[in-house]
Amino acid sequence: MYVSYAAHGTTIAGRWLALLVILSARFEPDGSELIDTAEPDNAGEPGSTLTPRERDVVRRVALGANMPQIAAELYLSPSTVRSHVRNAMIKTHAHTRAQLVAIALGRD
Repeated sequence: MYVSYAAHGTTIAGRWLALLVILSARFEPDGSELIDTAEPDNAGEPGSTLTPRERDVVRRVALGANMPQIAAELYLSPSTVRSHVRNAMIKTHAHTRAQLVAIALGRD
């Protein structure tokens, strides 16, 4: 498999963080692209964008904070934070938190 990627590492608030984005994936050098670049079906629909609170929660997930940390920082219950993450994943069609972060960063 041939994979093209971009990576960036940095230290934020004393934590080393890395963002890795797969740009292209092919089984053969000149083979067909394995990564679909189409927009989600709901792109542009009302409600398909993240709320300010969802964006704030996703940003903290991207910085490596866990549910209890995010809840404490935003004065929310962990279940409310979980709901914001779940709703953001539904809106972006993300299957994992890492994918959610990549999608959210790509939209900003």
